[in-house]
Amino acid sequence: MPHIIFFPSLIGLNLTAQERENVKNAESVREGIRQLLRKRRQSSTTDRGDLLSILLEDPLFANDEEAQIDDMIVTYMAGVTTTATAT
Repeated sequence: MPHIIFFPSLIGLNLTAQERENVKNAESVREGIRQLLRKRRQSSTTDRGDLLSILLEDPLFANDEEAQIDDMIVTYMAGVTTTATAT
C-alpha cells in the first residue's frame, strides 16, 4: 500500500480486498482510540500518571487529537514489537 502513504487521496481507488480491509481496520482502531480520548477528557480525574494523561496535558499534543491518536498507535506498536522480540 505504498501509494496510500504518499497519496492519501488515492484511498479507495484500485485497492485490493485486503487493502480495503486494512484501511477499514485502521479506521476502526483510530475511532476506538478517539472515543477513549474523549472519555478521558470528560473524566473528573485527568491525571492518572499514565501515557494518556501525559498526552492530554502536553501542550504539543493538547489540541491535536490526530497527533494523540498517532502517538498512541506508535507507542503500542513499539511495545508489541519489543515484547515480541524479547521472548
